[in-house]
Amino acid sequence: SVLMMKFGTTTNPMKDVVKEIDEVGKNNFDFVEISIEPPVFFSNQLVVQKNKIKKILKENKMFVTVHSPWNTEFGNTYQEIRHAWLDVCKEIIDITKPFGIKKLNVHLYSTQNLQNRNLKNMIIKNYIEVLKELVSYGKKKKVQIVLEQMPGRKQIYEINDLRKILNS
Repeated sequence: SVLMMKFGTTTNPMKDVVKEIDEVGKNNFDFVEISIEPPVFFSNQLVVQKNKIKKILKENKMFVTVHSPWNTEFGNTYQEIRHAWLDVCKEIIDITKPFGIKKLNVHLYSTQNLQNRNLKNMIIKNYIEVLKELVSYGKKKKVQIVLEQMPGRKQIYEINDLRKILNS
């Protein structure tokens, strides 16, 4: 039923994260999804504002989910790029853990040619490898990794491709 649903909204990374979370709380949402994109992530706002954020969450009885950058390239054919994105997501988990996050949302984005079947299969194989490591890290930190797929030229979204990833 609708009464069992939880309602929340995502912060705008271009605005002050504390004001955004406070606004969500004042409007009686059940949760806030913190969008971790520049400038929020790279300006260290979450670490600097940690106590204010925790206070707002507690006062408003909200829980938190976190949305990693939409353009993470876990499937990139360059190992260094894949591992850099993996490190970013691990850092996001570590930075947001004090807020009680239980879920980190990630996408299946790629700047590489997904129309080429061989290259796409290699990218999917890379996604599987990196996601296994991220899920393992998330388990240690008690954070569930949530895969959000979107149709698009630069996204892996076809059911057969998703099945390969999810069944690995």
